[in-house]
Amino acid sequence: MVQLRARRTGPALYALLLVLPTLVLGWLQWRQIETEHANELASLPDEADDAARRLREALRERLERLLKDEDDRAFHQYGSKYCPDESCTTGVLMVPSPLVRDTRPRGVLGWFVFDIAHGSEAPHETFYGGESRMEEEVKLQRDIDEALGRFTARTADEGGLRRATRMDSFYEVTVPLGLVAAHRLPNADAKCLEDAEERFGDLTVPLTVSPFHVQFYVEDGVPRIIATRRVLMDPNANVSRVDVCVAPLSKGFGLVQGFFIDPGWIFEELPRSLAERVLGRSQQFVPAGVACCGNDEAYHAAVRPVADLDLETNLASDQDFGAVQIVVDTKETDARFESQRLRFLLLAAMLAVSLGTGMILLLRSVERELEQAARTENFVAAVTHELRTPLSAIRLHGEMLLDGWAKDEAKQREYYRRIVRETERLSTMVERVLEKSKLTAGTIKVAPGDLNRSVRAAEVPLVNARDGERSDLIFELADELPEVELSHEGVLSIVVNLVENARKYAPIDWSAPAPEPYRVITRREGSDVLLEVADRGPGVPEAEREKIFEAFYRVGDEKTRKTRGTGLGLHLVALHARAMKGSIGVFDRPGGGSIFRLRLPPASENGAAS
Repeated sequence: MVQLRARRTGPALYALLLVLPTLVLGWLQWRQIETEHANELASLPDEADDAARRLREALRERLERLLKDEDDRAFHQYGSKYCPDESCTTGVLMVPSPLVRDTRPRGVLGWFVFDIAHGSEAPHETFYGGESRMEEEVKLQRDIDEALGRFTARTADEGGLRRATRMDSFYEVTVPLGLVAAHRLPNADAKCLEDAEERFGDLTVPLTVSPFHVQFYVEDGVPRIIATRRVLMDPNANVSRVDVCVAPLSKGFGLVQGFFIDPGWIFEELPRSLAERVLGRSQQFVPAGVACCGNDEAYHAAVRPVADLDLETNLASDQDFGAVQIVVDTKETDARFESQRLRFLLLAAMLAVSLGTGMILLLRSVERELEQAARTENFVAAVTHELRTPLSAIRLHGEMLLDGWAKDEAKQREYYRRIVRETERLSTMVERVLEKSKLTAGTIKVAPGDLNRSVRAAEVPLVNARDGERSDLIFELADELPEVELSHEGVLSIVVNLVENARKYAPIDWSAPAPEPYRVITRREGSDVLLEVADRGPGVPEAEREKIFEAFYRVGDEKTRKTRGTGLGLHLVALHARAMKGSIGVFDRPGGGSIFRLRLPPASENGAAS
C-alpha cells in the first residue's frame, strides 16, 4: 500500500506542479494567437477603407491642384496671341499665348475656347502648347477637335450651350477695356485699336468668371473628361462711344473656356503613382479592368475616380468607370499567423516530448527507488533470517555444551564443529557486505595475473564446504591462457559465489541415473579469456538475467523463499567483473541449465585501452 501510494504521489505532483501549468499557459498562448488573428482579420476591412480614403484624397488633391492652376490662368491667355497686362496700358502689343508656346501640364491634352452666343455652330479654337508635330500628336489633336465639335453640338441639342458650364459659384473681375479689345477683336483694324487706345484711358469693364467645372462621358467607347468655365461680359452701351472699332464689344460676350483632361492620366497613371506613395506594404493596388489576386478571402475597397472626384455625368453607369481596387490580402496575415501556430506547435511538441520524457524518467526513478526499497526490505529480511539461524544454532550448541548434555567426546567435537561452521557463515555475510563497500568505492586493485591459478585457489574451500560429501565440481582449465588484469581475491570471490549460487538454485539430483556435476571452465575465445560456471538447473528466465546481478535482488518473495541468501552474491560477481574491466552474463546451456560467463580481455589490450 505504501509503495502504491508512493508510485502515485510522484507523478501526481509532477503533473500538478509542471504539466498542468504548462497546459494552461499553452492554452492561453494558443488562444492569444487565435484572438490576435481574428482581431487583425476584423481590422482588414477598415484598413482597406482607410487606404482607399487616402488614395481618394490624393487623387482629389492632385486634380484640384490642376484646376487651381488653370483657374489662375487669365482669361485673355485663351488665344493664339494675347496682350500682356502691362502692355495694354501703353499700346496694344500681341505676343504668342502660353497655350501655344509652353509645354502642356501633365494631364492636359489641350485647351479650347468658343463663344456661346453662336449656339451649336459656335466656332472654337484649340491650343496644344509647344508640343512637337509628330504623327501621334497630330492624330490626338484631330481627335480632340472632333470631340469638341460633337460636345458643342450635343450640349446645344440638350438645351443650350449654357449647360456646358455651371454658374453656381462665380466671381467678378474688372479689367482694362484695352485688354478685352486686344483679346476679343484680333481681326479689328490695328491702327484703329492703336488710336482707340489713347481714348481708352482708365476705362475698365466688369467680367463674370466661373470656376472650372469637370464633366465626364463616354463617347463611342472613348472616355472624355472636359473642364469648362464661363467668362461673361454684359452688354455695355458706353463701349460703343469710345470708338467704332471697339463697338462690337458693346453687345457683350459669353465665352466657354476649358481644356481636355487625359483619361489615361486620371484613371491609370495617377492612381498607380499615388498608390505607391500612400498605400502600405500589405495593401495591393489593382488597376481598372484587371482581375484581382484570386483570393476570395481578400478584402476589397473600391476607388471610383468619376464619383469620388465629383465629375458630372449624364449616365449613372458612368459613375463606376475606371474604378480601381485596394486589396488587403489575407494571405500574408494568414501566412504570418500560420507561422506563429507552427512555431507554437513545434514548441508544444518539444515541451510534450520533454514533459513526457520527464514523466517516464520520473516513473522509472520511482520504480527503481521502489525496487531498491523492496530489495533493501528483502535484504533486511534475509539478513535477519540468515543471522537468526546461525545465532540460534551457536546458542543451542553452546548451551548444550555448557550444561554438559554432550558427554561423549565425539559429540562435543561435532558441536564445536557446528559452532565454528555457523561462525564462519556469519563471518562470510559480514565479509560480503564489506566487500561490496570496497568494490563500490573502487578501492580494489588489479594487476596482470594467471586466471587459472586464482581459479584453482577456490577449489579447496569449495570442496571442503561439502562436509565430506562426494565432490560436485569439475574443473576444466585450458592451458597457456594469456594473462589478464585481475584481482586474486576477486576471482576467488567470483568462483565461490557462482558455485554457491548454482548449489542453491540448481541442486544436483544424485538419485538421477547420470548426475552431472557443476563445471568450472576457463578457455579462450578470440582475444578474450573466459571463465564459465555451468549447471543443469532450471535456467534463468530472460526477464531476470540482468536483474539478478543487481544488489539485494532475489527472485520471489523473501518471506516465502526456501533458499538462503541475501542477494549480494551475484552482485559482488558483477562488481568484481567491472573492476577487472570484464563483463558477466548468464546464458542458456545446450541440453538444459545455465552458463554464467565472465569475459576478460588480455592484459596487454586492457592496459592499452586504459
